[in-house]
Parts: sequence; structure tokens; C-alpha cells
Amino acid sequence: MSKDLITRTATELYKEKHMLPENGIGIENLLFSTDNSDPSASFRLDRLISSPHGLTYRSSSNQSVIRRFKAGTTELVEVPRASEKTPIDEELRDAVAAGSDATEAQMTQMIKNVENIIEDHAEGHAMTKAKQALDTVRTGVFNAKGVKGADLGLDFDHERSASGDLTYDFTAGGATMNEALLELSDAMDSEGVPPNNRYAIMGSDWRSQFGSDSGIIEIMKANNSNQILEQQMFNQKFGNVNGLNVIAHYRPVGATSPLWILSYEPGVPYIAYDGATAAPFVPATSLIGGCLDDKTYNVKRGVDAFNDMGKVDRVVGDLVIDSYSDNDPITTFVRSTTRHIYVYGNIDHTFESVGTFS
Repeated sequence: MSKDLITRTATELYKEKHMLPENGIGIENLLFSTDNSDPSASFRLDRLISSPHGLTYRSSSNQSVIRRFKAGTTELVEVPRASEKTPIDEELRDAVAAGSDATEAQMTQMIKNVENIIEDHAEGHAMTKAKQALDTVRTGVFNAKGVKGADLGLDFDHERSASGDLTYDFTAGGATMNEALLELSDAMDSEGVPPNNRYAIMGSDWRSQFGSDSGIIEIMKANNSNQILEQQMFNQKFGNVNGLNVIAHYRPVGATSPLWILSYEPGVPYIAYDGATAAPFVPATSLIGGCLDDKTYNVKRGVDAFNDMGKVDRVVGDLVIDSYSDNDPITTFVRSTTRHIYVYGNIDHTFESVGTFS
């Protein structure tokens, strides 16, 4: 089998799997919406975040008051790379592909097996990227772990202010969902978060609390077309993102801006690596707060990959597919590579509220 056949088949399948509109986009493309692709190795981010204050008057006999200015910061972010490979050995070349008739030609079986291999790689990449994007907003850290979750020192810590770490105790007397969401809204106001398109992605405990909160229920009863709370009776996908659904559009009483109340359930749990314990993409007790109007960067950088002629090219993409061979025993490796990072322009515009539930 030619390497060209493997590479072309694999690349086409990836596009069919992840780029069709009916499948929805990945949540990382919503939360980090500014594409920044370049074959270089790193990403330079210049930040100029103002903290405005009013002017000061002087009497006619005094000098002008000194106004200090901070010129901003420049940061060079090294973008980590990840790659995995699957061997196609003699045993796999003889194997019947799933969904195929055993009498089909060996080459046909081989092509289908390659398609299934690349689909497995693509799903793993999509799972990791979704979790990385959510955790970057939730914790301020982009995680890039090694084998079995080993810390390779490749994580990128945005160094978010402690103001982004909120808590709310629903077991305390008088605790309400409105108060919990108002605290999030007030924290956003104090950090200068844009007023439109604010969101709160709820873990399962938050969702249960929202649905059973007596105050929310009363607001729902008050008006079939309530201007404080709009809820959907049927699942509504948010922003054409696979797994991201609208629970409600809610303005906490006393808040300046409404919040999109969302859940993220792509249909499978998050499994970090082979053998890892399954976990939710959003922890049950966590609420993730942010704003879609913030400037965020979906950074992709170059990787080395073999082209159809067996030469090395520098390639940039969501998922780069290539292949190479060992001679004895004859084994072809199908390899997938990604080099990306998610960077928030102002990480202090992100929040996590950890709830205490009965």
C-alpha cells in the first residue's frame, strides 16, 4: 500500500468527521474565537490593559499633577506539540474492517481500517481540545500533560487574579440561585467584563439547583413571556457548538446584564488518557463564567510532517496527518500531530464559582 493512499484517505476522513455543519463546531472555537495560525514555534502577545481613573485638579500656583502610565507587557508563549501514532502491522493488514464483509478485497479492508484509525485520533484530539478550552476559562491554566497525565512543564498559566475564584454555599440559610448568579455578575462588573454575551456554564450540581430553586420557579410562573428569565422547553444548541445547550437566558435580579445559562454535555465523559477515570468536562460543583465578546486567541503553530513525496514539510492545522514506515517487520505508522494553545486576552474576565450543595 502506498503512503500517499494512506495520507489522502486519512485527511479526507478528518474533514468529513469534524467539518460538516450538522455536527456542530468544537467548543474551543467558540470560547477562543480569534484564529492565529503561523508556521513559527511561538506566539507573541502584547497586552495593554488600562485601569482608568479620573483627573486631579490643581490650584493656579501649583505644578501639573503627575499621571503615571504603564506601557503594557510583551509575552512570548511557547506552543506545545502533541503527536500520537498507530502501527499498521501484518496482523492489522489482514484484519476485517468493522462494518465490512469478510469477502471484500484486502485493499478495501485496509482503507476502511485506516479511516477508523484516523477517526479514533480525531475524536481524541477533539476531546482534549474541548477540555483544555473549558479549563483555561475555568482555572486560567492551559493544560498540556504527558503520558498518563505526567506533568512535563508544558502548561501555560495565565496567572489569573484571585478575584476570579468565587464560592457559594447553597446549604446556608437564605441561599438562593439568584444571589449566587448576582455575585458572579457583580464580579464581572468589577473587572470590566463586556456587558453583552456573558455566559455561565453549569456543572451538574448547579443545573440541578437551578431547576429546583424556589425563586427561579416563581419567576417562571410569573409570566409566560418573562423578561427576567427565558427558558427553553426543548434542547437548543448554543452557537452551533456540539454539546453546548441553552438552559435559560437570565438576568439576576439586581444585575446589570443577563447571562446565558448553559450546559456542556457532548454525549461522552472526558477521559484524559487510556485507562484514566471518566470525568465530566465541567466539574459537578463548578460554574464557569466568561464573556464571548472578550478577545481570545486560538493559536496554531507549525509542525514537521512528511508530504506525499516523503519529504518533510512545515504544516499548520487543527490536526496534521502523515505516515511513515519501518522495514522489518513491515509496519506503517499513521501519525496525528497538533500544536496549539488557547490564550485569553484578559484572563481576569474569567471566573469559576464552586458551590457547596447539600
